Amino acid sequence: MKKIFSIFISLLPLLSLAQQKQIDSLQNILKTSSIDTSKVTILNKIASHYIEMNNNQDAKSYATQALMLAQKNNFLTGEMQAYSYIGGIYELFGKYDDA
Repeated sequence: MKKIFSIFISLLPLLSLAQQKQIDSLQNILKTSSIDTSKVTILNKIASHYIEMNNNQDAKSYATQALMLAQKNNFLTGEMQAYSYIGGIYELFGKYDDA
């Protein structure tokens, strides 16, 4: 059992590296996207990846950007997803009143 746990722990940096590559790819797509609803979706996906990496400050930043853009364009699905991420992040911080 200890051997399996050791192997798992040794693979964690590789998982983080894979997540970062996905984030980098999404950020490149975001730079070239001209459709606001697509930008909201990409911003939310980036927020999701940062949440998975326990980088909640960056996740909150991207989710907030997605929220503002979704509200500006009346994109309710994107707005709902952004609120979900922001609420989850506040919950992780223990800020239940803000969540």
